[in-house]
Amino acid sequence: PSEDNYDDVSTLYSTSLRSFTFDAATGASSSPLTTITVRQTSYSCGQLGSSVWSSSLSLAAWLQSNKDRVEGRSVLELGAGCGLPGVACAKDMGARRVILTDFWEGYDD
Repeated sequence: PSEDNYDDVSTLYSTSLRSFTFDAATGASSSPLTTITVRQTSYSCGQLGSSVWSSSLSLAAWLQSNKDRVEGRSVLELGAGCGLPGVACAKDMGARRVILTDFWEGYDD
Protein backbone atom coordinates (compact mmCIF):
# COMPACT_ATOMS: atom_id res chain seq x y z
CA PRO A 1 0.00 0.00 0.00
CA SER A 2 1.06 3.60 -0.54
CA GLU A 3 2.19 5.60 2.48
CA ASP A 4 -0.94 7.79 2.26
CA ASN A 5 -3.27 4.82 2.71
CA TYR A 6 -1.24 2.74 5.16
CA ASP A 7 -1.83 2.40 8.88
CA ASP A 8 -2.17 -0.33 11.49
CA VAL A 9 -5.82 -1.09 10.70
CA SER A 10 -5.00 -2.44 7.26
CA THR A 11 -2.44 -4.83 8.74
CA LEU A 12 -4.98 -6.30 11.20
CA TYR A 13 -8.23 -6.40 9.20
CA SER A 14 -9.27 -6.68 5.60
CA THR A 15 -10.12 -3.27 4.19
CA SER A 16 -11.27 -1.83 0.90
CA LEU A 17 -11.17 1.66 -0.53
CA ARG A 18 -14.23 3.20 -2.20
CA SER A 19 -14.23 6.49 -4.04
CA PHE A 20 -17.24 8.76 -4.46
CA THR A 21 -17.42 11.74 -6.82
CA PHE A 22 -19.78 14.66 -6.25
CA ASP A 23 -20.62 17.61 -8.46
CA ALA A 24 -19.23 20.63 -6.64
CA ALA A 25 -20.12 23.18 -9.34
CA THR A 26 -22.89 24.71 -7.21
CA GLY A 27 -20.45 25.80 -4.51
CA ALA A 28 -17.33 27.95 -4.29
CA SER A 29 -15.07 25.09 -5.29
CA SER A 30 -12.53 25.77 -8.02
CA SER A 31 -13.08 22.26 -9.35
CA PRO A 32 -16.47 21.07 -10.66
CA LEU A 33 -15.98 17.59 -9.19
CA THR A 34 -14.96 16.45 -5.73
CA THR A 35 -13.74 12.91 -5.13
CA ILE A 36 -13.63 11.44 -1.64
CA THR A 37 -12.08 8.06 -0.90
CA VAL A 38 -13.00 6.23 2.29
CA ARG A 39 -11.75 2.97 3.69
CA GLN A 40 -14.26 0.32 4.62
CA THR A 41 -13.23 -2.33 7.10
CA SER A 42 -14.47 -5.80 7.77
CA TYR A 43 -17.32 -5.87 10.26
CA SER A 44 -15.08 -7.62 12.77
CA CYS A 45 -12.96 -4.47 13.14
CA GLY A 46 -14.83 -3.15 16.17
CA GLN A 47 -18.07 -3.40 14.18
CA LEU A 48 -17.70 0.24 13.11
CA GLY A 49 -17.20 1.75 9.69
CA SER A 50 -17.78 -1.50 7.88
CA SER A 51 -19.45 0.04 4.83
CA VAL A 52 -20.81 3.24 3.35
CA TRP A 53 -24.60 3.15 3.67
CA SER A 54 -26.86 4.49 0.93
CA SER A 55 -28.24 7.05 3.41
CA SER A 56 -24.68 8.35 3.83
CA LEU A 57 -24.41 8.84 0.07
CA SER A 58 -27.76 10.64 -0.01
CA LEU A 59 -26.82 12.94 2.86
CA ALA A 60 -23.42 13.77 1.34
CA ALA A 61 -25.06 14.56 -2.03
CA TRP A 62 -27.73 16.72 -0.37
CA LEU A 63 -25.12 18.63 1.63
CA GLN A 64 -23.08 19.12 -1.54
CA SER A 65 -26.15 20.72 -3.15
CA ASN A 66 -26.77 22.88 -0.07
CA LYS A 67 -23.29 24.06 0.86
CA ASP A 68 -24.68 27.26 2.33
CA ARG A 69 -25.95 25.19 5.27
CA VAL A 70 -22.38 24.03 6.00
CA GLU A 71 -20.03 26.84 4.99
CA GLY A 72 -18.40 28.54 7.99
CA ARG A 73 -20.22 26.34 10.51
CA SER A 74 -19.27 23.53 12.87
CA VAL A 75 -20.51 20.10 11.83
CA LEU A 76 -21.07 17.14 14.18
CA GLU A 77 -21.82 13.80 12.56
CA LEU A 78 -23.19 11.27 15.04
CA GLY A 79 -22.97 7.61 14.13
CA ALA A 80 -20.61 8.50 11.31
CA GLY A 81 -19.46 5.00 10.41
CA CYS A 82 -17.11 5.52 7.46
CA GLY A 83 -17.81 9.26 7.73
CA LEU A 84 -18.52 10.17 4.12
CA PRO A 85 -20.81 13.18 4.79
CA GLY A 86 -18.48 14.60 7.45
CA VAL A 87 -15.40 14.16 5.28
CA ALA A 88 -17.25 15.86 2.41
CA CYS A 89 -18.08 18.81 4.71
CA ALA A 90 -14.45 19.11 5.76
CA LYS A 91 -12.97 18.66 2.30
CA ASP A 92 -15.07 20.81 0.01
CA MET A 93 -17.94 22.56 1.75
CA GLY A 94 -16.12 25.15 3.81
CA ALA A 95 -17.06 23.84 7.25
CA ARG A 96 -15.20 25.68 10.01
CA ARG A 97 -14.82 22.50 12.07
CA VAL A 98 -15.97 18.90 11.63
CA ILE A 99 -16.28 16.27 14.35
CA LEU A 100 -17.13 12.66 13.45
CA THR A 101 -18.26 10.16 16.07
CA ASP A 102 -19.19 6.52 16.09
CA PHE A 103 -19.57 4.06 18.94
CA TRP A 104 -20.15 0.40 19.46
CA GLU A 105 -20.36 -1.00 22.93
CA GLY A 106 -19.21 -4.60 23.09
CA TYR A 107 -20.66 -7.06 25.51
CA ASP A 108 -18.49 -9.59 27.27
CA ASP A 109 -21.44 -11.70 28.49
